Amino acid sequence: MGPPAICVVMEIPDEDEAQPEDIQIHKDEVQMIVGRLRSLNLNVEKYESSDKKFLYLKVSSNEAVLKYEAESCRYRCKLKNEYGGAMCGYSQVATVDIFVFELL
Repeated sequence: MGPPAICVVMEIPDEDEAQPEDIQIHKDEVQMIVGRLRSLNLNVEKYESSDKKFLYLKVSSNEAVLKYEAESCRYRCKLKNEYGGAMCGYSQVATVDIFVFELL
């Protein structure tokens, strides 16, 4: 199983019906969105539907980035019951698997 991901769906203007300016605006917007996502250290993969009507952006991150961000913002996780079951800030320093769930 890969890292968690979301899919952003964008409609692609029909080249036969849309004005050339609208097509260029769409391309510029896609480029801007992808650039901003990548500047946040996110992985972005682009796919087009077979009928060329939709653009799919698969946005994901790797485990190291998720763990770093979770630790830096003190993301609260539940400890396993054997460790008290309390909520506490995520830490990569834990030497045993103490959290109820993994970030991935």
